Amino acid sequence: MKKTIIIIASIILALILAISGVIFIPRFIEAAHVGTFTLSDYSHFMEGFESERVLGATDTAKDARQKAEKVFVEIYGKSVKEEKPFLVAFDEESQVWLVSGNWPPKGSKGGAAKILIQKSDGKVLAVWHEK
Repeated sequence: MKKTIIIIASIILALILAISGVIFIPRFIEAAHVGTFTLSDYSHFMEGFESERVLGATDTAKDARQKAEKVFVEIYGKSVKEEKPFLVAFDEESQVWLVSGNWPPKGSKGGAAKILIQKSDGKVLAVWHEK
C-alpha cells in the first residue's frame, strides 16, 4: 500500500513538473532571445513620424514580433517576410520594443524593416526601412 502511494505521488509530481515545463520553458527561451537597446539612439526616427496607430498592449516579444510583421506586410508587402526571423529588443527604461528584420542574404540589395512599439498600449512610435 505504501509503495503504491509513493508511485502515485511520483507520477503526479512528474506530471506537475512536465506541465510547468511546458508553460514556463517557452517563455524563458523567448526571453533569452530578446536583446536590449536604448530608445534615445532611435529618436531621429521618431521625429516627424506621425501616426496614431495603436496595436494594443504588447506584453511579450512574441506579441511584438507578430504585430510588427502585420505592420511590415501592410507597408512593404509580403516580400518583407523574407527578412524573418524578426529580431526583438526591449528598452526596459522606456518600455518600448524594437523589432527588426534580418539583413537580406549576402549579395542582396536593401536593408531591414524596423518598428518601435510602446509596450503599454502598442502605439507605433516609428516605422522605417534601412537601405
